[in-house]
Amino acid sequence: MSTSYIGKGVKILREDGFLEFLNQFMTFLSQEAYRTLNNRKYMMKYGQSYASPSKIVYVNPNDIEYISVPNFRKSYEYSTAHILDGKWDVNESQRVILYNRSHEGSHNPELIQVENYIPYRSAITHFKLGVPWSQTRIYHLMDEDILHREKPSLTSMETMKDVDDWLEGFDELYENIRDEGYKSASTIQKDEDAWMDEVAINIGRDGRMVLEEGKHRFIISKILNLKRIPVRVFVRHKQWQELRDEIHNNGLPKGREDLRDHPDLQDILN
Repeated sequence: MSTSYIGKGVKILREDGFLEFLNQFMTFLSQEAYRTLNNRKYMMKYGQSYASPSKIVYVNPNDIEYISVPNFRKSYEYSTAHILDGKWDVNESQRVILYNRSHEGSHNPELIQVENYIPYRSAITHFKLGVPWSQTRIYHLMDEDILHREKPSLTSMETMKDVDDWLEGFDELYENIRDEGYKSASTIQKDEDAWMDEVAINIGRDGRMVLEEGKHRFIISKILNLKRIPVRVFVRHKQWQELRDEIHNNGLPKGREDLRDHPDLQDILN
């Protein structure tokens, strides 16, 4: 066990007591067992074409045009990576959404266009046009939701003070990235599991990249027109993984030169 884990354990023991330490320790053991078995399963099937869950790839945020709603994190262990079949990568929707919590637990996610994601629209209005948050659509929707709270609600925030604090944090993150540049989670945290806190994407059967997690950093990187940010791959479509396997063993298929620069293939092409 690494010294970083030991340090975390000592801190929890001191600050939260033995029972909380025991609870988190058991959770840690369960996650580690799952990660090990999950990785071993994929390694046995795909060999060296199976990428480590901690592999970081660099992508242009403008190449990500869809968001997965709901995200897979609600149904699959986030501390590793997954290979999934199905139509989750082609189920496009034209809906305009804030984020409806009633979708939690769904196994049939939709692909929502980034331009139809209200936090993105409101962030453009705020950061690029200088409109106060209180005059944006996201603020009005949250105000209405909290005032007329029903279940399921649009947000887990309980008061508009919570919303104001959340948006203040959004402002601080924007200013930090604008002034100091985009920094990877591992640069900030210097922890061996920091890769889990990178922006996460999923990759569909044809190589389409879909946003999974890290929406604030992703939105800011698009608004600032950044050309390259680090991401982790959380879910690959089964057909995409099979294509990775074929390319690893035989090179690019005939007529697929369009894939040569794909971020998720550089580890097996070079």
